[in-house]
Amino acid sequence: MKIVFRCDGSTAMGLGHIFRCKTLASVLIEKGVQCIFVIRLHEPSSYYSRVMGEMQTVFLPSETTPLADSDQNPLAIIDTWLGVSQEKEIQDLTKIILDYEADLVVVDHYAYDLRMSELLSQHTVLAIIDDLCNRTLVCDYVINHNLGFNKEDYHNCKNRHGQRATILLGPEYCLIDKRFSELAKQKSICKNDRINLLISFGALDHNNLSFSVLDEIFDSDLSGSINVSVMLHANAPHRRQLERWSSNFDDLVKFYWSPQNVPKLYSEAHLAIGAGGTSAWERCAAGLPTLMLSAAANQKRIIHYISQAGGGKLISIDKTKQNYIISELKSILENTYCLKTMSENARKIVDGYGVDRVVREFFKHAS
Repeated sequence: MKIVFRCDGSTAMGLGHIFRCKTLASVLIEKGVQCIFVIRLHEPSSYYSRVMGEMQTVFLPSETTPLADSDQNPLAIIDTWLGVSQEKEIQDLTKIILDYEADLVVVDHYAYDLRMSELLSQHTVLAIIDDLCNRTLVCDYVINHNLGFNKEDYHNCKNRHGQRATILLGPEYCLIDKRFSELAKQKSICKNDRINLLISFGALDHNNLSFSVLDEIFDSDLSGSINVSVMLHANAPHRRQLERWSSNFDDLVKFYWSPQNVPKLYSEAHLAIGAGGTSAWERCAAGLPTLMLSAAANQKRIIHYISQAGGGKLISIDKTKQNYIISELKSILENTYCLKTMSENARKIVDGYGVDRVVREFFKHAS
């Protein structure tokens, strides 16, 4: 079986779409499937070398600069993320599909709409990874790992033959590494112990929320009672600023740039402060309770439902400059039983075996 993955990533867009597709592709490759990625160059080609690693990748040019998905740019994902016209996109991708003789195409891209999915479906079996449920699609599979949706929300999604698409819905289909669910968990924390805090706002953190949180922590009396680690991709745009700032604090903060063993970092942490992208599901599977801030408009729903399920707590980014994070940290650290409860609730949300379930569905189709 041959599968083409079509996804994009950049400093403004983040890398979550690429990383979750890579997680799925890695398991497929282990099972003998040939996989190739198609990515538009929203950044210089050297930018993607650390991102793609050994994955076979075709790079296509981009004609526009993507803007970040935010309340200030509500149409950014539609108007700027594709990089070219719809006609050019379908023309380029169709040629690759036919040349590669792909059996299936996986699209993880918010800019793909009804017209584009309909045109693409004429040439291939199509699976679309979707977080938003804001448009009708023509495809064979829809994968949406978010809470708060049901299959009827996708009742208009049909394949090219007019049959209803297969809907793989909810956290049981979450595209994360299953190593997160296999970690040895911290079951209890002594009040006299130092707390290990992991700060993780996605791979790139283009809003530099890491700095805001660090600055607030080290301007408080909490710095003496917690061990702080920060995890970011080596391409993070604010890396130099963070490194200059941390030089004032000796070894009090540890930075991990593109770490090879993320599950290990999760297993060592008692609490995280992070965003609501793919990493939010990883933290749930790892049983890592989190204070969550929205780093992009499309993360708000994820954070809301994880908070409702008790696996983390929503904190408002608008209040970060009034020591709001510190008060929330103190409240949790004074009640370590709360951490244990949040950890147990988080693990109930995601079991970490979503990739295996998606792979089985793909092989059903192949057979």
